[in-house]
Amino acid sequence: MSRLPKPLMVVALGTAVGSLGAWFAATPTPAPQVAEPTPELACSFVRGERRAYEVSSQAGTTEAVDRFAGTLSLEVVEASAVGALARAAFSEVSLEQTLSDTPARERDVEGAPFFVRIDRQCRYTHLGFGDDWQASGRDVVTQVLHATEMVVSGEARDHWQAAQRDGGGDYVAEYRAAVTADGVEVVRQKPAYDADPEARRLGIELTVLRSRAEARFDAAAQSIERVAGAEQLMLSLPDGTEQVLTHRFSMGRRDEAFALVAAASVDDVDFDDTPRAIPVDRPVDPGLAALALGDARDRFGDFFARLGSDGVFPAARFLADWLRANPAQSQALMEELRSGAIDEAAQASFFLAFELAGTDASREVLVGAVVDGVLTDLNRARAASALADHGEPSRAVADVLLGLAHDDASGTVSTVSRLGLGSLAGRADGALGDELRDVLAGELAAAEARTDRVAAIDAIANCGDDRFADALGAQLGAGEPSVRAHAAEALGRLSPEVARTHLVEQLGAEEDPQVVASVLRGLRQVDEGGSALGAGELSLAGERLASPHASVRLGLIEWLGRSADRPEVRRLLAEQFHRETDLRLKQRLGSYVSAAELRAAG
Repeated sequence: MSRLPKPLMVVALGTAVGSLGAWFAATPTPAPQVAEPTPELACSFVRGERRAYEVSSQAGTTEAVDRFAGTLSLEVVEASAVGALARAAFSEVSLEQTLSDTPARERDVEGAPFFVRIDRQCRYTHLGFGDDWQASGRDVVTQVLHATEMVVSGEARDHWQAAQRDGGGDYVAEYRAAVTADGVEVVRQKPAYDADPEARRLGIELTVLRSRAEARFDAAAQSIERVAGAEQLMLSLPDGTEQVLTHRFSMGRRDEAFALVAAASVDDVDFDDTPRAIPVDRPVDPGLAALALGDARDRFGDFFARLGSDGVFPAARFLADWLRANPAQSQALMEELRSGAIDEAAQASFFLAFELAGTDASREVLVGAVVDGVLTDLNRARAASALADHGEPSRAVADVLLGLAHDDASGTVSTVSRLGLGSLAGRADGALGDELRDVLAGELAAAEARTDRVAAIDAIANCGDDRFADALGAQLGAGEPSVRAHAAEALGRLSPEVARTHLVEQLGAEEDPQVVASVLRGLRQVDEGGSALGAGELSLAGERLASPHASVRLGLIEWLGRSADRPEVRRLLAEQFHRETDLRLKQRLGSYVSAAELRAAG
């Protein structure tokens, strides 16, 4: 489903509610419940196995609709106790998009291989696409899969919660499971989307009117066999109009429909949710090469009319492709910004497009933009940030950023340029990388004012080089809490081998609750790939769980949750559940500990 589609017309609420009312009314009544407890609900995979699912999705209003149907084939290439990696592709694709401003083509999706990481809870943790995937095709596949995603508990539980994301944004789903004559029925309900501050600032709000999805889980096969769902969403727009969107989706397993997935290497795909630079050898789209500047500008702006703040990345990818197809127009496009033709809400995406384009022409335009007196300081800072991550690191770009960091009259431009130096140092190899890291070390050593020290620490965090571990560790002893907090989070960007000891020691010594929360964020980062909690650290965490500050307790719960596969950790979390007074934290604790363990701890 498209994210925040542009307004087509005001749809009467009563009429729209009726459009899905029949579906909800016709939802099958569950088979008589069998008097037995819910079994463990966890997905498992075997290396080399092949699965196929028939998938469909239809989203729209009474005036326009996006429809997708196809067969999803999955071939498991890696399998372990924590999940699987599958090579995947859609075949027999049928695609119609009259709701989306930038529709994908069937050929963009049909047969094109991608990768899916699936965890033990059946969650699609990451989707990986190669550089030959168009942005519109990625969006279709991502939205269809996230709409049908059902997250099981991973344990023998009859209710649980799961944080998820789909085309409308982030939400916390409520799940219930019941054993029936047909297997285990899992029901997902979406109460509301999390508040998006940027969307609210723009006057956009998405409200869930109705949402229900049902799945059949095969406990013997440890897999979800089918999913069906429907929802109604109210989109409130800045002009006061309201538009109701309806969405139906389904997925059913049919392994006999499996189609061979084209060979692809996982090393050649991008699992990052954010865009990266476009490869210089990627073919230029001839349609974009023929697109006039004014039309490209208007199409770029349409992403924001349709998607709001969610349009930043797709709009940037589109404009970057256009810049690659029309490098001689790079300066002319910047003139559109200088003349006021680019809306303020789209300007961050505008500079991201120049960064992603990665051409000589886009780099030259960014170099000019950082010293352009017509541009605002904010946009000059955006140009500096884009320049730091543009293409291959070079000494010329490093010199530009160094000059801005030390001499620019704008504090914003100076600070962002210093941060950009850190990013550039992290990407640069050889002599240039060594020189830039020496510059960062010198900046930190020479910094006296608190603001200068924080800026130097943040630049080092962007670099992420382990050789700064001791220097950052020394900053944990600074008198200013903000310096200690920034140093802790910068350490979290380094490898566990060099950062963990510093952070654990600070956790035991730190008294400021805000700094403790930063230390715990750093620990969660270094322990993200798996925790190495020792007995002493468990004891320390238990002591600090008595903190009167909810932010500290939450940080400890999330850190301990990295090791929730260990019985001693779950016992500690279960004991905290019965002491905890904050309902939100009790819910988080309940996501790590089974109901049986909670009863035993009580």
